[in-house]
Amino acid sequence: MKKILILFFTTIGRIFTKTAARVFINLFTQPPGRAFREPHLALKAAAAETTIMVSSYAFDESKTGVRTYIWGTGNKTVLLLHGWAGSAVDFGAMVNMLTEEGYRVISFDQPAHGFSEGKNTNLIQWIYIIRQFLRLYDISIVIAHSLGGLAATIALAREQKKVSHHILIAPLISSIWAFEDAFRQLRIGEPVSTLVPQMVLNNYKEDVRTLDLPTHISNVQAEQVLLIYDTTDVVISVPQTERFLHEHPEVQVCKITAEGHYRIIRDEEVLLRIKNSLSS
Repeated sequence: MKKILILFFTTIGRIFTKTAARVFINLFTQPPGRAFREPHLALKAAAAETTIMVSSYAFDESKTGVRTYIWGTGNKTVLLLHGWAGSAVDFGAMVNMLTEEGYRVISFDQPAHGFSEGKNTNLIQWIYIIRQFLRLYDISIVIAHSLGGLAATIALAREQKKVSHHILIAPLISSIWAFEDAFRQLRIGEPVSTLVPQMVLNNYKEDVRTLDLPTHISNVQAEQVLLIYDTTDVVISVPQTERFLHEHPEVQVCKITAEGHYRIIRDEEVLLRIKNSLSS
């Protein structure tokens, strides 16, 4: 499939640039399908489950349904957010640890993910949906993985929601880096690579060049910000993560090795670090 896409973008895409840009955006906003195993379904069954109708975008009154899950009955509420191609039911170990510690955990599947409806979604939509959850529930703590970490940071900054802890696990640092990485992999050059951000701005009313952690982290009203990452992660940019941490010494750090991008959310060292952070 990748070879076919490279052929398309390096031949037809050079002639029909607008078509190529639209094809890229459609591909870039369509998560892969996936299957769920018994542990996922067991975690889903253990939740108080419902579908919440939310607005898709700040500029669009249309509604979309997101499958929402609640575990535990504690006084403090944790908002747990998955990443691209993820689901709330990936957080089995995390949910167990948090509920055992007495927290109430709320999570949901973003559009086109898990058990929510839709075929396409994007960071801009994620940010706005998270903002609605921050208004809907009394959230004390936010824990977010991957793209969910970037979306949560921007949502907290824009919403000016005060929380005790904002915990980022292998977060995407910059949305434009994700675009540029995809451009490199698919050998997309100008003018398509220049046209894509402009089309996003026209269609979704956001400049992707400003959707990054460095721009928004200082506006997050959290008593403690913790960033956890793995040095062997090949999904996000580790050098970019470490540069961000160097420039923001106020962010606490937990660095591990050998779990990668996906297993990190159930790593025992990570769970213990989060547990200790929440109790401090």
